[in-house]
Amino acid sequence: MDVRFDCPATASNFGRPIPGYRSALLGLMHQVVPSGAQNLPAPPLYGRVPATWAQLCRITESFERLITEEALDLTQRLLCAANLVELLRSPKIVSLEGRKLSELLETVSDRILDAVKKDPLLRVAPAPLLRTAFRQLAGMYGRLDVRGEGVNLPARLRTALTMALGRGQVPPFRPDFPSVAFTDIETYNGGFSPAAADTFERYLHFRLTSMSFFGRTFYQQDYLTGMNALLLTYPLLCWFARALAAGNGLNMVDEACAVSVLQIVDHQHGISPLLNLPFERMRRNFLCERSQLRRLVLWYGS
Repeated sequence: MDVRFDCPATASNFGRPIPGYRSALLGLMHQVVPSGAQNLPAPPLYGRVPATWAQLCRITESFERLITEEALDLTQRLLCAANLVELLRSPKIVSLEGRKLSELLETVSDRILDAVKKDPLLRVAPAPLLRTAFRQLAGMYGRLDVRGEGVNLPARLRTALTMALGRGQVPPFRPDFPSVAFTDIETYNGGFSPAAADTFERYLHFRLTSMSFFGRTFYQQDYLTGMNALLLTYPLLCWFARALAAGNGLNMVDEACAVSVLQIVDHQHGISPLLNLPFERMRRNFLCERSQLRRLVLWYGS
């Protein structure tokens, strides 16, 4: 099951906790899920490397441990998760199951946490090509697509060109989007309030534990491709949050900014067919390379 964070109530964490709906959802499941659906094979771990649902669930628990590690800030946690993605491409890991897999993942997670705690976390400005590709992706996520409404193609082309060049003012993606210059976003140093960071953590934590970031809920992509794309939403969220804060003259990204950008980013993530076009998949893979993703997380992160 999944929820949409472009819904204002969901983004604001309004309403009953998700577990409160469990009995109703189970009753609905028996009416709408085809018989035998629970026997469908799990998506691959990566590429054509097979995995079982039990393996993917155990791996997800390891990512959850990293994402919720209170001794680290959210940016450090995302770096831990990115490191685990790379280590999971080892053939040794995918051959293990049960207790052996759990023990190995626990050991690997401990080492990743220790390494990040000692990491100086030097913020290095993304190279021009990386920054351009990232802005173009932000332009795709900033679109406000509504089913049934016409598309102003000249305006879309102007927006795409402006995002590629990264000069002057950021295009007004939505009616309430503030006037802000690209340089204001890059130089913004107001920081993030604890409530804003908690909002982003809630989004990432839910997407992770609901396992709604790969397979049928993310363009039929394998587990690690979906995980990398989920991690990439963090610098995207931070980029939009900096834009809103700088444009509104705030000295800190507050919870209201965080809630607003959740609605922007989740409106497209895993939903827009445009983000599944071959060129967009290539761009996402480029941005999700470990060194590139690390730079983006550190540069734009809280």
